[in-house]
Amino acid sequence: MESVLELIAHHQHVLTRGQRLVAEVIHVRPNEAAMFTIQDFAREAGVSDATVLRFARTLGFPGYPELKEALQRRLIENVTSWRRVERTLSEFDGDTSVVGEFVGRQVDYLQAMVSTLPDEQLRAVAHTIAHSRVVWLHGEGSAATPCHAIRFWLGRFGRSSRLISGSGRALLDEAVRADSRDSVLFFAFGRETRDAVVLMDWMTERGASTILVTDSPFDRLGPAARHVLTIERGPMGAFHSMAVPVALADALTLAVAKELGPSAVEAIRILDDARTRYDL
Repeated sequence: MESVLELIAHHQHVLTRGQRLVAEVIHVRPNEAAMFTIQDFAREAGVSDATVLRFARTLGFPGYPELKEALQRRLIENVTSWRRVERTLSEFDGDTSVVGEFVGRQVDYLQAMVSTLPDEQLRAVAHTIAHSRVVWLHGEGSAATPCHAIRFWLGRFGRSSRLISGSGRALLDEAVRADSRDSVLFFAFGRETRDAVVLMDWMTERGASTILVTDSPFDRLGPAARHVLTIERGPMGAFHSMAVPVALADALTLAVAKELGPSAVEAIRILDDARTRYDL
């Protein structure tokens, strides 16, 4: 997902003089800008409300509220990230092995996952993924990591998958073609984002099977998903690793391979034979 600053950089060549003044306010005062009303923005930049609205739309947002939400999301992520790291580091005194302590905690969370996720639930999810026309994958920020892991192996098994990397107006650029033969796998942690809620709503409307992997009791995503896999990654406010989500992604990958049977191994064999043939 591109940040507002990245979007500004990509659209710099098409911004008008007035819109560049709005962009300058964001560059100089990003934290305050996240709290501005459209009138505040116009006053600070010395432009009209309409110019601020056109600026938001030029960046690809439907309107000013979506631009403000993106600015606030970045502010929250920045504050949360450093506080999480600070809190976790404060728990390690000078004689504590950071690697040993941190890895030990991940082992505990992995064991908790093994004991709390029913095998029949994992098999049901693997069956859904294995027999989908297309598997759509969505994870924002670091949550994209397990998406990439699953996508890699689905490709090796000869299955079709798509990573949904767009946001805002670009969110549904590809997913608009999803249908009831598809499934969508969400990795969503911490906060319930608007993009995830919109995508869940769209995929549900299209009849796709929805699967949510999370550590949070979301108000809208959880009740809407057909399958929910809940995992533990540590206490609220601590630094959260992707170790458990990636381990779950790998476990699902193997469960999908088992569901596909010999065809999964055969697809990999064909690829290996082709590599050998061309000395790749």
